[in-house]
Amino acid sequence: MPVPRSGTEADPVANATAALSCPLCAGRQHQSVRRVEASHTGVEGTFELRRCDDCELVFVSPRLDDQRLAKLYDEAFYFPQDSAFRGIAAGVQELIQDARRHVVEKRSTVGRLLDLGSGDGSFVHHMASHGWDATGIDLSPTARELALRRGLQGHYLQGTLFEQDLPEASLDVVTLWQVLEHIGEPLPLLSRVRDLLRPGGLFVASVPNIEGLSALITGERWWGLDIPRHLVHYTPATLRRAVRRRSHEHARAWLQPHRARRARAGSGPALVAHDHGRCVSAARGFYRGHRPARISALAAPDPP
Repeated sequence: MPVPRSGTEADPVANATAALSCPLCAGRQHQSVRRVEASHTGVEGTFELRRCDDCELVFVSPRLDDQRLAKLYDEAFYFPQDSAFRGIAAGVQELIQDARRHVVEKRSTVGRLLDLGSGDGSFVHHMASHGWDATGIDLSPTARELALRRGLQGHYLQGTLFEQDLPEASLDVVTLWQVLEHIGEPLPLLSRVRDLLRPGGLFVASVPNIEGLSALITGERWWGLDIPRHLVHYTPATLRRAVRRRSHEHARAWLQPHRARRARAGSGPALVAHDHGRCVSAARGFYRGHRPARISALAAPDPP
């Protein structure tokens, strides 16, 4: 078991747990690639980005305990204060939700959808308003309360995926939009998602790309770091590896250049991998070439 670093209870970073093994392959050989100074309310200190020698996954060390991390997801994180650009932001959000719906509906017929880390409920509401039986799960009690208070369509649950009583093989689609990077141990979550999907069901996850052009240019100031909240940092290769380990282990997948169809949503070019309709992985972003700011994985298990 990891041993907490020495420190006092008043110092959450000193009491954080140093990473001894890779959360993807359990490899114990990893190198420090960057030291980052974090400054959040109640959390200030130095963290390391470490890269696994075996699978090349990048992850954060030390990691705050769940209680400390939960305090970083307050109401302001989910629901920023109003600004003069609220109307413009609402329009952009609608374009984003519409683009996400087309990603899903291009590969799945309308059915039961679960959105993990549903936040303010915008995607769940959007999908429900287009005929989907859509449910959102979020750790934040505030997220569920405000979704219900706003009268959003869809169903809203509070807690973790493992706390929900959901029957296996009951879902047509599971989505995680900018959520998987917050999960320190992704494999158990991906295994549970696989069990919940019906045969041929669709899994979609979108995460920041630590190999993206914006990450390379801005370094420690890159928006995708968000240390210590973002615990794991993916590249197209490590995201695909994680999904294949827990969705369809024997799928043959590869990356090839592809243009995003819905350019109006600002998705830009994409990298797409597919396996004869069985397993699909994609990377989408804001920059030309093979260094998008965000990457997405899509996977569909084979029917029995």
